[in-house]
Amino acid sequence: MCGVGLKAKESGGSDESRNASAKVDIGGPLYVGVLTMRSGSSAGPLQDLTQAILTFIGQHQGIALGLVVGLEEAGLPLPIPGDIFILYAGYLVDIHRLDFWPTLLYIMVTATVGASILFFVGRKVGAGFLLRHGHMFRINVPRLSRMQKLIRKYGAIIIVLGRYVPGLRIVLTVIAGALHMPYPIFAGSVLVSSFIWAFVLLNVGERLGRQVLGMLTVDPVHIIPGVLLVLALVAAAVLAWRGARQSRDQISAAPPSIDDAALKGDAAG
Repeated sequence: MCGVGLKAKESGGSDESRNASAKVDIGGPLYVGVLTMRSGSSAGPLQDLTQAILTFIGQHQGIALGLVVGLEEAGLPLPIPGDIFILYAGYLVDIHRLDFWPTLLYIMVTATVGASILFFVGRKVGAGFLLRHGHMFRINVPRLSRMQKLIRKYGAIIIVLGRYVPGLRIVLTVIAGALHMPYPIFAGSVLVSSFIWAFVLLNVGERLGRQVLGMLTVDPVHIIPGVLLVLALVAAAVLAWRGARQSRDQISAAPPSIDDAALKGDAAG
Protein backbone atom coordinates (compact mmCIF):
# COMPACT_ATOMS: atom_id res chain seq x y z
CA MET A 1 0.00 0.00 0.00
CA CYS A 2 1.15 3.51 -0.77
CA GLY A 3 2.59 5.60 2.02
CA VAL A 4 4.02 3.16 4.51
CA GLY A 5 5.13 5.13 7.57
CA LEU A 6 8.62 5.05 9.01
CA LYS A 7 9.30 2.46 11.66
CA ALA A 8 11.64 2.95 14.58
CA LYS A 9 14.75 0.87 14.38
CA GLU A 10 15.83 -1.40 17.15
CA SER A 11 17.77 0.13 20.03
CA GLY A 12 21.18 1.19 18.95
CA GLY A 13 19.85 2.62 15.65
CA SER A 14 21.09 5.90 14.29
CA ASP A 15 19.97 9.26 15.66
CA GLU A 16 18.65 10.13 12.22
CA SER A 17 16.24 7.20 12.29
CA ARG A 18 14.99 8.08 15.77
CA ASN A 19 14.49 11.72 14.77
CA ALA A 20 12.56 10.64 11.67
CA SER A 21 10.30 8.43 13.77
CA ALA A 22 9.66 11.28 16.19
CA LYS A 23 8.85 13.51 13.25
CA VAL A 24 6.16 11.08 12.14
CA ASP A 25 4.69 10.85 15.63
CA ILE A 26 4.11 14.59 16.06
CA GLY A 27 3.04 15.28 12.50
CA GLY A 28 -0.54 14.05 12.94
CA PRO A 29 -1.89 15.82 16.03
CA LEU A 30 -0.11 19.11 15.30
CA TYR A 31 -2.66 20.25 12.71
CA VAL A 32 -5.45 20.16 15.32
CA GLY A 33 -3.71 22.92 17.27
CA VAL A 34 -3.12 24.89 14.08
CA LEU A 35 -6.79 24.80 13.16
CA THR A 36 -7.87 25.98 16.60
CA MET A 37 -5.30 28.78 16.88
CA ARG A 38 -5.88 30.15 13.37
CA SER A 39 -9.65 30.19 13.84
CA GLY A 40 -9.30 32.22 17.05
CA SER A 41 -12.02 30.21 18.80
CA SER A 42 -13.04 26.72 19.60
CA ALA A 43 -13.32 24.46 16.58
CA GLY A 44 -16.64 24.81 14.82
CA PRO A 45 -18.30 22.36 12.42
CA LEU A 46 -16.01 23.28 9.51
CA GLN A 47 -12.90 22.88 11.64
CA ASP A 48 -14.20 19.55 12.91
CA LEU A 49 -14.86 18.42 9.36
CA THR A 50 -11.38 19.50 8.25
CA GLN A 51 -9.80 17.72 11.20
CA ALA A 52 -11.75 14.56 10.30
CA ILE A 53 -10.58 14.77 6.67
CA LEU A 54 -6.95 15.24 7.69
CA THR A 55 -7.19 12.33 10.13
CA PHE A 56 -8.75 10.22 7.38
CA ILE A 57 -5.86 11.08 5.04
CA GLY A 58 -3.31 10.38 7.77
CA GLN A 59 -4.82 6.97 8.54
CA HIS A 60 -5.66 5.76 5.04
CA GLN A 61 -3.01 7.76 3.21
CA GLY A 62 -2.94 7.92 -0.60
CA ILE A 63 -6.31 6.25 -1.18
CA ALA A 64 -8.01 8.65 1.24
CA LEU A 65 -6.36 11.65 -0.38
CA GLY A 66 -7.55 10.48 -3.79
CA LEU A 67 -11.10 10.10 -2.46
CA VAL A 68 -11.08 13.64 -1.05
CA VAL A 69 -9.76 15.05 -4.34
CA GLY A 70 -12.33 13.09 -6.32
CA LEU A 71 -15.20 14.37 -4.18
CA GLU A 72 -14.09 17.97 -4.67
CA GLU A 73 -13.77 17.43 -8.43
CA ALA A 74 -17.32 16.02 -8.44
CA GLY A 75 -18.54 19.35 -7.03
CA LEU A 76 -18.69 18.61 -3.29
CA PRO A 77 -17.59 21.74 -1.38
CA LEU A 78 -14.73 21.16 1.07
CA PRO A 79 -13.86 23.43 4.02
CA ILE A 80 -10.29 23.85 2.71
CA PRO A 81 -9.32 23.97 -1.01
CA GLY A 82 -8.12 20.67 -2.44
CA ASP A 83 -4.83 22.36 -3.28
CA ILE A 84 -4.07 22.67 0.44
CA PHE A 85 -4.84 19.00 1.02
CA ILE A 86 -2.36 18.10 -1.71
CA LEU A 87 0.25 20.38 -0.13
CA TYR A 88 -0.44 18.53 3.12
CA ALA A 89 0.13 15.27 1.25
CA GLY A 90 3.48 16.70 0.13
CA TYR A 91 4.31 17.23 3.80
CA LEU A 92 3.37 13.58 4.46
CA VAL A 93 5.75 12.62 1.65
CA ASP A 94 8.45 14.66 3.37
CA ILE A 95 7.98 12.70 6.63
CA HIS A 96 7.74 9.41 4.73
CA ARG A 97 4.09 8.75 5.45
CA LEU A 98 3.26 8.76 1.73
CA ASP A 99 5.18 7.71 -1.38
CA PHE A 100 5.38 10.39 -4.05
CA TRP A 101 4.57 8.56 -7.30
CA PRO A 102 1.70 6.35 -6.07
CA THR A 103 0.14 9.42 -4.44
CA LEU A 104 0.47 11.36 -7.68
CA LEU A 105 -1.22 8.51 -9.54
CA TYR A 106 -4.10 8.37 -7.04
CA ILE A 107 -4.68 12.10 -7.45
CA MET A 108 -4.65 11.90 -11.26
CA VAL A 109 -7.10 9.00 -11.44
CA THR A 110 -9.53 10.21 -8.78
CA ALA A 111 -9.48 13.78 -10.09
CA THR A 112 -10.42 12.47 -13.53
CA VAL A 113 -13.16 10.21 -12.14
CA GLY A 114 -14.63 13.02 -10.02
CA ALA A 115 -14.48 15.52 -12.89
CA SER A 116 -16.09 12.96 -15.19
CA ILE A 117 -19.07 12.62 -12.84
CA LEU A 118 -19.60 16.38 -12.88
CA PHE A 119 -19.00 16.47 -16.65
CA PHE A 120 -21.87 14.03 -17.29
CA VAL A 121 -24.09 15.91 -14.84
CA GLY A 122 -23.42 19.00 -16.94
CA ARG A 123 -24.21 17.07 -20.11
CA LYS A 124 -27.48 15.87 -18.57
CA VAL A 125 -28.73 19.28 -17.45
CA GLY A 126 -27.59 20.92 -20.69
CA ALA A 127 -26.95 24.50 -21.76
CA GLY A 128 -30.46 25.51 -20.71
CA PHE A 129 -29.48 24.98 -17.09
CA LEU A 130 -26.49 27.31 -17.53
CA LEU A 131 -28.69 30.01 -19.05
CA ARG A 132 -31.28 29.75 -16.26
CA HIS A 133 -28.87 29.64 -13.33
CA GLY A 134 -25.62 30.96 -14.80
CA HIS A 135 -26.15 34.45 -13.39
CA MET A 136 -24.78 33.16 -10.08
CA PHE A 137 -21.47 32.59 -11.87
CA ARG A 138 -21.76 35.55 -14.27
CA ILE A 139 -22.62 33.28 -17.18
CA ASN A 140 -24.90 34.75 -19.84
CA VAL A 141 -25.71 34.06 -23.49
CA PRO A 142 -22.78 36.04 -25.02
CA ARG A 143 -20.26 34.53 -22.61
CA LEU A 144 -21.61 31.04 -23.11
CA SER A 145 -21.45 31.51 -26.87
CA ARG A 146 -17.81 32.64 -26.65
CA MET A 147 -17.00 29.71 -24.37
CA GLN A 148 -18.57 27.31 -26.85
CA LYS A 149 -16.44 28.70 -29.69
CA LEU A 150 -13.29 28.49 -27.57
CA ILE A 151 -14.01 24.90 -26.51
CA ARG A 152 -14.64 23.86 -30.11
CA LYS A 153 -11.41 25.52 -31.28
CA TYR A 154 -9.04 24.99 -28.33
CA GLY A 155 -10.86 22.32 -26.32
CA ALA A 156 -7.95 20.53 -24.65
CA ILE A 157 -5.94 23.70 -24.01
CA ILE A 158 -8.95 25.44 -22.46
CA ILE A 159 -9.51 22.56 -20.02
CA VAL A 160 -5.84 22.14 -19.10
CA LEU A 161 -5.18 25.84 -18.47
CA GLY A 162 -8.64 26.79 -17.21
CA ARG A 163 -8.43 24.28 -14.37
CA TYR A 164 -5.59 26.32 -12.85
CA VAL A 165 -7.75 29.43 -12.48
CA PRO A 166 -9.10 29.64 -8.89
CA GLY A 167 -12.83 29.03 -8.77
CA LEU A 168 -13.09 28.07 -12.44
CA ARG A 169 -12.25 24.35 -12.35
CA ILE A 170 -15.68 23.10 -11.22
CA VAL A 171 -17.70 25.57 -13.31
CA LEU A 172 -15.60 24.82 -16.40
CA THR A 173 -16.29 21.11 -16.02
CA VAL A 174 -20.06 21.70 -15.97
CA ILE A 175 -19.80 24.01 -19.00
CA ALA A 176 -17.75 21.45 -20.94
CA GLY A 177 -20.38 18.80 -20.27
CA ALA A 178 -23.32 21.08 -21.06
CA LEU A 179 -21.74 22.13 -24.36
CA HIS A 180 -21.18 18.46 -25.29
CA MET A 181 -17.41 18.56 -25.48
CA PRO A 182 -16.16 15.11 -26.64
CA TYR A 183 -15.52 13.10 -23.50
CA PRO A 184 -12.18 11.52 -24.57
CA ILE A 185 -10.76 15.01 -25.11
CA PHE A 186 -12.09 16.17 -21.75
CA ALA A 187 -10.79 13.15 -19.82
CA GLY A 188 -7.37 13.33 -21.45
CA SER A 189 -7.14 17.03 -20.68
CA VAL A 190 -8.01 16.44 -17.02
CA LEU A 191 -5.35 13.73 -16.75
CA VAL A 192 -2.68 16.05 -18.16
CA SER A 193 -3.83 18.98 -16.04
CA SER A 194 -4.05 16.97 -12.82
CA PHE A 195 -0.59 15.47 -13.41
CA ILE A 196 1.01 18.93 -13.62
CA TRP A 197 -1.14 20.25 -10.76
CA ALA A 198 -0.39 17.37 -8.38
CA PHE A 199 3.30 17.12 -9.35
CA VAL A 200 3.90 20.79 -8.56
CA LEU A 201 1.86 20.89 -5.34
CA LEU A 202 3.31 17.67 -3.93
CA ASN A 203 6.83 18.98 -4.53
CA VAL A 204 5.99 22.36 -2.99
CA GLY A 205 4.43 20.67 0.04
CA GLU A 206 7.46 18.45 0.41
CA ARG A 207 9.78 21.48 0.29
CA LEU A 208 7.69 23.53 2.73
CA GLY A 209 7.47 20.71 5.25
CA ARG A 210 5.82 21.80 8.50
CA GLN A 211 5.05 25.24 7.10
CA VAL A 212 2.11 23.59 5.31
CA LEU A 213 0.43 23.09 8.69
CA GLY A 214 0.06 26.86 8.99
CA MET A 215 -2.05 26.86 5.80
CA LEU A 216 -4.72 24.56 7.26
CA THR A 217 -7.07 27.48 7.92
CA VAL A 218 -10.79 27.08 7.36
CA ASP A 219 -12.30 29.87 5.27
CA PRO A 220 -16.10 29.62 4.92
CA VAL A 221 -15.98 31.95 1.88
CA HIS A 222 -14.16 29.22 -0.06
CA ILE A 223 -17.16 26.89 -0.04
CA ILE A 224 -19.72 29.46 -1.26
CA PRO A 225 -19.26 28.83 -5.06
CA GLY A 226 -19.45 25.07 -4.53
CA VAL A 227 -22.55 25.38 -2.36
CA LEU A 228 -24.25 27.59 -4.96
CA LEU A 229 -23.41 25.11 -7.71
CA VAL A 230 -24.73 22.15 -5.70
CA LEU A 231 -27.95 24.02 -4.87
CA ALA A 232 -28.44 24.96 -8.52
CA LEU A 233 -27.90 21.36 -9.63
CA VAL A 234 -30.33 20.09 -7.01
CA ALA A 235 -32.91 22.69 -8.06
CA ALA A 236 -32.48 21.70 -11.71
CA ALA A 237 -32.91 18.02 -10.85
CA VAL A 238 -36.08 18.71 -8.83
CA LEU A 239 -37.56 20.86 -11.60
CA ALA A 240 -36.72 18.23 -14.23
CA TRP A 241 -38.33 15.51 -12.10
CA ARG A 242 -41.47 17.59 -11.55
CA GLY A 243 -41.69 18.41 -15.25
CA ALA A 244 -41.36 14.76 -16.24
CA ARG A 245 -44.00 13.78 -13.68
CA GLN A 246 -46.44 16.41 -14.91
CA SER A 247 -45.90 15.28 -18.50
CA ARG A 248 -46.68 11.67 -17.55
CA ASP A 249 -49.80 12.77 -15.66
CA GLN A 250 -51.02 14.81 -18.63
CA ILE A 251 -50.48 11.93 -21.03
CA SER A 252 -52.32 9.45 -18.80
CA ALA A 253 -55.24 11.87 -18.26
CA ALA A 254 -55.55 12.91 -21.92
CA PRO A 255 -58.79 11.88 -23.72
CA PRO A 256 -58.49 9.23 -26.43
CA SER A 257 -57.71 10.54 -29.89
CA ILE A 258 -60.03 10.16 -32.87
CA ASP A 259 -57.86 7.36 -34.21
CA ASP A 260 -58.06 5.54 -30.87
CA ALA A 261 -61.88 5.87 -30.81
CA ALA A 262 -62.13 4.64 -34.39
CA LEU A 263 -59.94 1.66 -33.66
CA LYS A 264 -62.10 0.75 -30.65
CA GLY A 265 -65.25 1.10 -32.74
CA ASP A 266 -63.83 -1.14 -35.45
CA ALA A 267 -62.85 -3.68 -32.86
CA ALA A 268 -66.34 -3.67 -31.33
CA GLY A 269 -67.91 -4.06 -34.78
